Amino acid sequence: IIRYTHIITAVSYLNLIILLLMQNLAYSKHFDILCFGDSITHGRFSSDYKKRSYPARLHQILQSISTNDSFNVFNAGHGGAAVLKISPYSYWDTEIYKYSLSIAKAYSIMIIQFGTNDAAHNKMADNASFINDYESLIQSYRDVNPNLSIYLSIPPPLYLILKPLHWTNYNIRNHTFEVNELLPDIIKSIS
Repeated sequence: IIRYTHIITAVSYLNLIILLLMQNLAYSKHFDILCFGDSITHGRFSSDYKKRSYPARLHQILQSISTNDSFNVFNAGHGGAAVLKISPYSYWDTEIYKYSLSIAKAYSIMIIQFGTNDAAHNKMADNASFINDYESLIQSYRDVNPNLSIYLSIPPPLYLILKPLHWTNYNIRNHTFEVNELLPDIIKSIS
């Protein structure tokens, strides 16, 4: 089962995920969540990624509404990662990918968020390769655990700002169209 979520704000995103996960709680007493993606998942520019990344916040919120510790949330995000195999920052080449794949059998839910860095590095010109590599990445986890419930997350929109605070390696501001307009439809087309 693949489900799609769209980030409007960090708070509404977490609320949506929690609602979806509450459905799983109704059917299961225990579930584990594997979150992977780029720096948005990792929480790279947050004040404390161990406490402020969306997987950490998801764990905190679930912990506050749960009557027991019947879940685990693992953050397998990697700052700067792209889903495309041809990218010099490919998630496929990271140690966290290899590790998360090795533990995927223990997880029942997977939340994936990629695309921002693929667009930022001018790799979205070939949508077919992006779709193929994204589907192959999903399949690599399915091969390990065919029972995963998978949620694909559309990255949050980019907003043009006058002085970027931390995007110094590349000018992501030039890719707002790809991230805001193209990426949502491309990710929805992934089956």
